[in-house]
Amino acid sequence: MESLVALLLLGLAALASASAECWTARALALAEAREDAATAAEALLDSLVAAGGGAGGVVERDHLRLEWSAESRDGLTHLRVRVTSPERPARVEESFGTVLAPPPPSLDAS
Repeated sequence: MESLVALLLLGLAALASASAECWTARALALAEAREDAATAAEALLDSLVAAGGGAGGVVERDHLRLEWSAESRDGLTHLRVRVTSPERPARVEESFGTVLAPPPPSLDAS
C-alpha cells in the first residue's frame, strides 16, 4: 500500500513539474514577443522623430505589424505606434507614443 501511495505522489509531482514547465515556456514566449514589440516600436519612433513626425502608416516586419499615426494639436505633434503580432503564437498588442515639441526660440544676445 505504501508503494502505491509513493507512486501516486511521484506521479503528481511529475505532473506538477511538467505543468510548471509549460507555464514558464509560455510566459517566456510572451516576454520575448513583448520585448520584440518594444524594440520595433522604439526604432520606428526614433525614425519618426528624426523625420519630424510625418503622416501615419503601416509596416510589417519580423511577424509584427506596426501602425503609426501623427496628430498635431496645440503646436505639438503626438506620435502613436500600435504593435500587434497576428502570426505569432504569443499574441501581443502594445501601444507606444511620444510627443514632439517645436524647438525653443533662439535667445540672441545681439
